[in-house]
Amino acid sequence: MGAKYRWERGAANYPCYKKNLTDTNNTQLPSQKSPFSFSMRQPRKMINFGHGDKVEVCSTEEGFLGSYYLATVVSRLDNGLYVVRYDTLLEDNSSQPLTETLYPRELRPKPPRVAASSFALSQQVDVFENDGWWVGEITEKVDDDHYCVYLSTTEEEVVYPASAIRVHQEWLNGRWVRSNWSIHVSRDE
Repeated sequence: MGAKYRWERGAANYPCYKKNLTDTNNTQLPSQKSPFSFSMRQPRKMINFGHGDKVEVCSTEEGFLGSYYLATVVSRLDNGLYVVRYDTLLEDNSSQPLTETLYPRELRPKPPRVAASSFALSQQVDVFENDGWWVGEITEKVDDDHYCVYLSTTEEEVVYPASAIRVHQEWLNGRWVRSNWSIHVSRDE
């Protein structure tokens, strides 16, 4: 007779379900493509932004996908869209800050500042590049003030000063979540 399988619930903090196959001894079985395998997107907690609120806008443009740009909410329209004015992006004629009308799903609150005296090897971070924040991973500590960061969006490894790096945080279910890392890079590594 074959092994028995059971369904397990995904992450306990939100209703995200996916099929995890384990045998009756709770041994994880190899991942298999299955027509019955699925996962549901985590529900977004609705947040109402007001005039003057600082937000980050997630870019959906090709070549900029996944980058975040600081902006200020100018207004909320009757149809639920938001008008924002970017802090670092300018209109095509470079005379004034760029203003756009966006869906709420493209906005998140400005993340809180997380003090970091150093960053860990393989830690997920954000780096300030081309007027926005890009997700990367620490690959090396170059010296006391510089880190080598791999950017998966451009498949490049670039050295950044610590002042241009911040702890990466995700806005999930109405709160900020960050990765926990304990392996710190030393000069000797």
